[in-house]
Amino acid sequence: MKDKEYERWKNLRVKGAGRYIILYGALLWGGAMFALMILSKMKSSAEFFTYQTLSGFLVWTSAGVLFGVINWFVMEFLYKKSQRRRMTENRSS
Repeated sequence: MKDKEYERWKNLRVKGAGRYIILYGALLWGGAMFALMILSKMKSSAEFFTYQTLSGFLVWTSAGVLFGVINWFVMEFLYKKSQRRRMTENRSS
């Protein structure tokens, strides 16, 4: 993990997993995917709000939460690995 990524994650993780998962997973990733689905649907269909739209919202929001959880754990793993590496480098210096 590069210094810039390390510092960014260090600041994000302080705010907590729940906030990260909701903001970056459900809202940003899930919301973006849902918006793309809506845009593609608007091109091909005159109906805007249907059962498929509601189910799409639920699916993409849930997928976003899953994405956020997985991403949280991956970033935590990389952060801790980088932290250990930095500690050993400091000891050997």
